[in-house]
Amino acid sequence: MEELDLPGLLTTYIAGHVETTRAQLQMAQDDQLDLHTLPQGVMTFLLEAQADGKVEIRSEVGLGTMLDPRVRLGSRVLKGSSKQFVRADNDALIYTMPRIDHALMNAPYADSEGNIYFHDAASINENREAAAAARANGGSVMVTVAQIIDHEESRISMRSEEVDYIIVHPYNEQSAGIRQSRYWASLTPEGKVDPIREMRRTRFINALLKITPVRKEVDDVFCRMAADLILRVVPEGAMANIGVGYPEHVVWQILEKGKADHLRFTTEAGSFGGIPQPGIFFGAAIMPEKLISSAEMFHLYEEHLGLAILGFAQVDETGNVNASLKGDRIQDTVGPGGFMDIVYGAKVVVFVGSWHANAQYAVKSGRVIMVKSGKPKFVRQVDQVTFSAREALRLGKTVYYVSHVGIFKLSPEGLVLTQIAPGIDVQRDIVRMCEARLIIPDAIPQ
Repeated sequence: MEELDLPGLLTTYIAGHVETTRAQLQMAQDDQLDLHTLPQGVMTFLLEAQADGKVEIRSEVGLGTMLDPRVRLGSRVLKGSSKQFVRADNDALIYTMPRIDHALMNAPYADSEGNIYFHDAASINENREAAAAARANGGSVMVTVAQIIDHEESRISMRSEEVDYIIVHPYNEQSAGIRQSRYWASLTPEGKVDPIREMRRTRFINALLKITPVRKEVDDVFCRMAADLILRVVPEGAMANIGVGYPEHVVWQILEKGKADHLRFTTEAGSFGGIPQPGIFFGAAIMPEKLISSAEMFHLYEEHLGLAILGFAQVDETGNVNASLKGDRIQDTVGPGGFMDIVYGAKVVVFVGSWHANAQYAVKSGRVIMVKSGKPKFVRQVDQVTFSAREALRLGKTVYYVSHVGIFKLSPEGLVLTQIAPGIDVQRDIVRMCEARLIIPDAIPQ
């Protein structure tokens, strides 16, 4: 997308994540682009709706958040836009998108008849839904493939009549940096590898490229607390979704405990089962059981998601979470991605993040010590509501917040401290180092 940053080429850009398209953020700042953001799952459902001739959907996803026009700007990233793609409707929100005229997508292969094949892909995303929407609107479907293969009837994913243009591009990627023509079988349902060894390889690649931070011993401590919590409160076999950052490290701690089979991991990109990949490989999984579309996965999340492990930028004293805005500049805008759809479906939500931003910690004899404080991330009021605690309570969700100092649980009265990290002093390290008002019981286990 960043290669399309020529003034006048784009007039409006709508995405779940906008953090990585920094050129578009700058264009919006310079008043050269109308920038909007919507929940990723809602967008896939809108594609489904367009395939059926509809342009709107009604949803509870996003109620009470920055996408609720009664709370903030709705779909608009900046004030002043004449467009709006979400409106309030009593106890729900009405979402819409412009009609899709053209769908562009990657796929691994095509045959000489123009049929498209998804096998050996790392994810399917919303390819089918986008193609169906474009065709229903009288538009076109363009697919880039890595190579032309022989016809194989049983493996056809999209029929030739669903496609208008095919571009053969030998540098097509299966996942970030992995050529489809030399795909990793480990990222497909057919792959047979040692999952822990493969996970170590991708963790090394991310660390080498500095895509993901190098985790320290103190990170192991509190992510292990989160892992223990999950293994204790989430039923075995529950479907789980994992966010980026610390949540990925929590999964690593679960794997280290030999409990990989306790959860059924998934990604919003459509991998079902297996072990979710971190960093630049986000969206893919090691040895998934199957690959489905993003829309299919988000439908499953609405009904069957048992657990979401997600990160946060801020948490406030009522339990609201900001995961979509990192600072005051437009370049600090992240967007909701699939976050809102995921927390709406999840029965248990575990937020994992730093107690302070830019703080320094140490571990001595198994005890956590704050060497240098930073900027508190538990605040009186978050800068932007990506997760509404009030909605979570209304829906009967169980919500935890895990940081370097311990574990908090959401209650109607606010955040209750339920466990402290070894070595942490409640008054010194929590109460005096926090802007938010917390509920501190008399006796708290370590």
